[in-house]
Amino acid sequence: MLFDCLIIGSGAAGLSTALALCRVVRRSAVFDTMVHRNRFAPRMHTIPTWYFGPLAQSLQSTSTDEVDRDHAEPATYRQTARKEIEDRYPGLVTFTGTGVTTVKKTETGTFELQDRDGQTWHGKKLVLAVGSQDLFPPIEGYESCWGQRIYQCLFCDG
Repeated sequence: MLFDCLIIGSGAAGLSTALALCRVVRRSAVFDTMVHRNRFAPRMHTIPTWYFGPLAQSLQSTSTDEVDRDHAEPATYRQTARKEIEDRYPGLVTFTGTGVTTVKKTETGTFELQDRDGQTWHGKKLVLAVGSQDLFPPIEGYESCWGQRIYQCLFCDG
């Protein structure tokens, strides 16, 4: 199958890309190693979302769900966003649950991707939404304190 887009990464950027493609009825595949940079953070911030709660209800919202994604646990945010995409746009996004080993552009201009399970995927476009990786200094205990006593984000933890 030739996908309209192959998306590497399923954090906020990858999920936003998948959602935008669904809105214009394009098929995509999302690849995810399940190792996210914010996995140690208890909450994530500065993610624009809808809020369904007491304030929204007072503004005549019809939803009764208590959801505030700007201050949500990162894993909860990803799970909720993925579920909303799958529920609203069934069949347009394939979430693979695996990482990528190689990507190359073919002679025809499409992209060929091989995932960690050995499966080959083809897409017209490629989006790299992989974020960044923290490299910890060789200080004993540094990694175990990351996200608990050592913080990387002034907005989330400052």
